[in-house]
Amino acid sequence: MPASCLFIRSKLFVLPVMAMFAVFFSEAQTKNPLTIKMKPLQKDGIFHSSDKVINYNIKFKNEVKDIQRGNYLFDVRNDSGRSIFHDAGGFAINQGGSFEREITIEKYKLQPGCYEISLATQTFYYKDTLSNFFCYDPEIIAFTDNARPDDFSAYWEDAKRSLYNTYPSFTVNRRNDLADNYTEVYSVEYLSVDNITIRGWLTVPKGRGKYPVLYKLGDLNEPTYPEKFKDKAIFSIDVRGFGNSAEDNLRLKKDDYITKNANNKNKFIGKGVYLDCLRGIDFLYKSSDLRIDTSKIVVVGIGQGAPMAVAAVALSGKVKGLELIAPQNFDLFNLLMAADEKNNFTDWPVNVIRDFIINPANKTTRDDFERTWSYFDPVNFASQIKCNFLMGANLRNPASPAKCIYHFLNKLAVGRRDIYVCPECNNNEMDYSFKVMEQVWFRGVF
Repeated sequence: MPASCLFIRSKLFVLPVMAMFAVFFSEAQTKNPLTIKMKPLQKDGIFHSSDKVINYNIKFKNEVKDIQRGNYLFDVRNDSGRSIFHDAGGFAINQGGSFEREITIEKYKLQPGCYEISLATQTFYYKDTLSNFFCYDPEIIAFTDNARPDDFSAYWEDAKRSLYNTYPSFTVNRRNDLADNYTEVYSVEYLSVDNITIRGWLTVPKGRGKYPVLYKLGDLNEPTYPEKFKDKAIFSIDVRGFGNSAEDNLRLKKDDYITKNANNKNKFIGKGVYLDCLRGIDFLYKSSDLRIDTSKIVVVGIGQGAPMAVAAVALSGKVKGLELIAPQNFDLFNLLMAADEKNNFTDWPVNVIRDFIINPANKTTRDDFERTWSYFDPVNFASQIKCNFLMGANLRNPASPAKCIYHFLNKLAVGRRDIYVCPECNNNEMDYSFKVMEQVWFRGVF
């Protein structure tokens, strides 16, 4: 496997990709006075107790016409933010020269989990800190479970009945003003629970036969729009209260989807949102006349849309595949515990949850919030996912730390899981390597 990729092995399956990929190393641009490379010995960044050593190679190259003297600090922290290993030293590099060091992390200091490395470097010309991640025996990480409620299945069966008792009134309008020579565009509307109108877009290539379809649930940053591809149909919706589905009496912001009525499982906004997404799958299965292949539906969840995608697929149980990109808000129970251990409540969504709980107007406690969220956390839907599965995870995002992502992954029921981790991507971004892997995966699924 190329040094560039961080793949998580699952059931002895790793999706092959070309050696051109470049991901798993941190490198300052050559325009800097000092070029820094930090690379793990285990090229995919996954270490196990059976490995002889856990090594990182660091290399500094002097890019100025002068000698550079400085110091470095290589520090490893666990998911609680506690330093468990460090290595420090000094160096002097002549013009055009380099300094290289192999750093061995003692295995006895590690427990199964995911770790962040910071490499702080300072010279007269340069000062910066690079970060990276590695995982150690991630398949056996110990978790504190926010137990799945005893009535979890009954709760969602009852919720589905309320959806199916709401007539969908599916409405599809051809939008010739948005179509082009290659793609038909349709606006879509339907009714969900509480008689709320959900709006979205469907694009279908102009051509013979039927096309596989991606059902995309986005990150609640901007309204959906018609996306056009020549080889697949794209369906996307705005859930209740957002974008094109917002109404005067229900217009929500990103934070509201975590806290609105979060002290009551039956009134929590997430219940209606998950059912909005489930009805979208129903719409696709009733729309084969629009030249979509209902045997080839993949649901794609991006960022805050990832929990929605998990729930919709789990509650439907009949789609071809599930793809999650930079998922957020997985395993909030352990996310809050980690915030307690670090005494850091400034990162989203922990800050939003904390503000909701301490506001006396909400009349709720942390136990109340966690009890409600246990009906909506993707971790508690994981055992119901039985389709093809792909995840592109971004470990820099505080809304999706590695430990919480692994808690979900380790509970999946699927036999084949294709996982790609980008340790250096920011927010909901994924790199070019993942995009190539994604296309290979689509071809395999479709």
